[in-house]
Amino acid sequence: MLIDYHIHTHASFDCFEHARAMCESALKAGMDAVAFTDHVDFLPDRPLDWQTDLAAAFREIDEVAEQFLGVLEVARGVEIGQPQFNEREARRLHEEFSPDFIIGSIHYLDPTYDMGMSGVADRDPVALFIAYLEMVKHLAQYGDYDVLGHLTYPWRYFKRERDYDFRTENYLELFVEIFDIVVERGRGLEVNTSGLRQPLADTLPNERILALFRQCGGRFVTTGSDAHTPDHVGDGIEEATAMIRRVGFEGISTYRDRIPTIQPFAKTE
Repeated sequence: MLIDYHIHTHASFDCFEHARAMCESALKAGMDAVAFTDHVDFLPDRPLDWQTDLAAAFREIDEVAEQFLGVLEVARGVEIGQPQFNEREARRLHEEFSPDFIIGSIHYLDPTYDMGMSGVADRDPVALFIAYLEMVKHLAQYGDYDVLGHLTYPWRYFKRERDYDFRTENYLELFVEIFDIVVERGRGLEVNTSGLRQPLADTLPNERILALFRQCGGRFVTTGSDAHTPDHVGDGIEEATAMIRRVGFEGISTYRDRIPTIQPFAKTE
């Protein structure tokens, strides 16, 4: 089963495509299940819907779920960013909406600095990444999420902007601290394939870190292309699926009403 559980639509500020076009591309790419996960970044002075009209986004998802019924499983997802910046509005998400699936991400290191939009050219990579992991650890411990998204997110930008390569082994203890929390809470980890089509040329996180999550007792893993255009839907999912199997997981998880179901890998002869 091929699953792309990180797809954006025109409801996100950085995407212009409708959900139907993304579903059509998913079918062409051989996907069996998708989740639409538009952005909801939390900032201290911003309301829940400052980026995304969630009511409209979920209506569109429900429409395509009906249109593609029987040929493509479609889940109502959301990608939340740094909910610790506005816990009141983060609670509103869960009170007013009923997503099937939530990716927990860190995009902003402080309320004025979005790593992806502002760039990393003048930042110390080690200091920034440690600060990032501390924020991820807080999200892992206190946030309401199903999987942590694109765990090594800053690596994508340091490679692109400065050709800087992080050394995985320098951060293993910090990863273990995060994974112990994730496993204890019964949550999971996303394997984000966007880095495969960028200068990083690797998944976020990479295979060594994914194997560490498995060693820490991790069970739930999702695959996501982080597509913002139809041609990226399903991109890298086969490679990520093979890697997850190679590391020793039972299968890829899908979600309905926040409940994970592990879709097992087919048995080999």
